Amino acid sequence: MDINILKSKKPKILITGANGLLGQKIIKEILIEGKYEAIATGRGDCRLPTEWGGYVYEEMDITKPLEVMAIFKAYSPQYVIHAASMTDVDRCEVNKHTCFEQNVTATLNIMKGCEMTKSHLIFISTDFIFDGKNGPYDEQAKPNPLNYYGKTKIETEIEVQKYTHNWTIVRTNLVYGIAHDMSRSNIVLNRTKNLA
Repeated sequence: MDINILKSKKPKILITGANGLLGQKIIKEILIEGKYEAIATGRGDCRLPTEWGGYVYEEMDITKPLEVMAIFKAYSPQYVIHAASMTDVDRCEVNKHTCFEQNVTATLNIMKGCEMTKSHLIFISTDFIFDGKNGPYDEQAKPNPLNYYGKTKIETEIEVQKYTHNWTIVRTNLVYGIAHDMSRSNIVLNRTKNLA
């Protein structure tokens, strides 16, 4: 636990999935803006660049309720950006139990923490909740996921909409790029590698 963050007058943002591509990009933008204290969380050791500084990293497995509640109790964040998710669509089809646990059950754990601290929950969802036949989609478009990953994300969106405090759902399109110490590739890097 970082005492300086606890004493800071800046609002605190907790980011799940901070070791991943999207999580790293979010942390970097928060640090550049400089208006918030960043609490980066992820499974395992921190893979964020140490030279960035200005953030605290806490190991947190979002599938374990006690770990989640301990971090929320320690930091009481005003905002939570929930970017952690099992996003490999093929793996989600093969490992449905794990996909459900990491995408739905884990989000319910995060929501319990948010409920305790009355945090504004920002949930990162996906356009995979749609079948792609009638885009572009607006907020009222009817979901029709074609794969299990999309099904877990729409199920989670439904749960997030029951949250009694402020919430936001962000439906991303294709997320790609390069991050520090990446644990896996993405579609653009795969294609680039295949061209070489």
